[in-house]
Formats: sequence, C-alpha cells, structure tokens
Amino acid sequence: MNEKNDPNKKIIGISIVITLMISMTAIGILGSLNNNDSEYSIEELAVMSYDLPNGELVRCLNNHNATVYISKFCDHCHEQATVFGDSFWGLDYVDCGLEGSNCSGITGVPSWTTINGSVHPGVHSLEELSVLYNCTL
Repeated sequence: MNEKNDPNKKIIGISIVITLMISMTAIGILGSLNNNDSEYSIEELAVMSYDLPNGELVRCLNNHNATVYISKFCDHCHEQATVFGDSFWGLDYVDCGLEGSNCSGITGVPSWTTINGSVHPGVHSLEELSVLYNCTL
C-alpha cells in the first residue's frame, strides 16, 4: 500500500489536529475566567453596585467586613449570587477555585465570614444576612 494513502496515518493526523483544537479552546476558556478585562477597579465596581437593587445591603455588608467564599463552578454559589442580582459582584468575595490558598478554614462554598472570623456556610437570604451582619434592608 502506498504510504501516502495509508488510512492509519490520516486518522492519526486528524486526531492530532482535533486534540490541539480542544486544548487551545480549553486554555482560552480557563484563561478568560481569571482575566479582568474591566476598565474599572474592584473598588469602583463595588461602589457602582451600591446603586443597584440590594446595593445598600452590599454597602452594609462591606462596611462590616463580610466576605463570601465562592467558586465559579459551584451551583449553590450561583444561587447565592442570584439572591443579590448584579449587586453581588460588589461584595467582598474570594473565589476558592482560583484562590484556594486564601480559603483556609472554609469547608464548603458558598460560605460567609464575619469580622470575628465565624463562618456561616450555605446559601443565605437577604433577610438572614441582614440579621447576621446587623444591616437593614
């Protein structure tokens, strides 16, 4: 058989091309998760979130040094974000999927911490958080 027309070589060649395409796509997706293309700083985004619905609660939580620990790949974390709407991104948060070294003492996400270091795991309503941090809705 002519080496040029060998079907095994064609299959190997196609497999290599497909593998490279998948790898490049995965690298692009993962890279974009940690890429801050915003023209605003984190602090500016937080202040802008105060004008959104639930923004006053976000301001109060930030003033009480509340931190929410999340992971972008966590369904319950997305549920917690939905409770706040767009103002969620104005909160002080740590993405344990990207910043695992900053998540010591956190056994699950989402989790909220208070200034005294107590941890409150799980999805919480706005009412629960307002009581926990002594904020008004």
